[in-house]
Amino acid sequence: MRSVLAALALVFGTASTASAEVWLLREGVCGEYRSRWNIEQDQAGIWAGSADHVHVGGPCEQRTGAKAQSKVRAVIAGELFFAVVQSEPATGAHADTGAVCSYYGPIQGDRVRGVAVCEGASRMMFALRFRPGDGSAQRSEQRPLEQQDDDWLDNPATHDGGPAGFTLEADPGIPRR
Repeated sequence: MRSVLAALALVFGTASTASAEVWLLREGVCGEYRSRWNIEQDQAGIWAGSADHVHVGGPCEQRTGAKAQSKVRAVIAGELFFAVVQSEPATGAHADTGAVCSYYGPIQGDRVRGVAVCEGASRMMFALRFRPGDGSAQRSEQRPLEQQDDDWLDNPATHDGGPAGFTLEADPGIPRR
């Protein structure tokens, strides 16, 4: 009986190869939002989870402390980062009615600096740092989101402009008359 239980524990204990991580972001027109993405990578390579956001202010806006939550799905393709974030709907609204934002940016080491385009809003910048590899991630995760500090994410210059060589243009390829 013990060997059967041990075999089941081995099979079910290793069947899940999900990898959980926490990614930190500053985003908005001038980096006025601080976000924490709590995500796991599934076997297909898709990162999925939730995001907590707090309005911490920046050079273009005063801090309000407003908080929000979102659902996140992200993909890393080579050295490119893509994500879709859907804000949680207002209480009583249908489940999939929150605004949707698309994120894109090139990966440089443990960082991504790119653009986010949201329904009904203008283009925004984002700066993301993947989980630090120096063991500080666990300590950082325990602090409230408002108190996270990261010299690169908190530097206003990080939020100026977009990634080098990137322009946001759309051409659906439909001939005009």
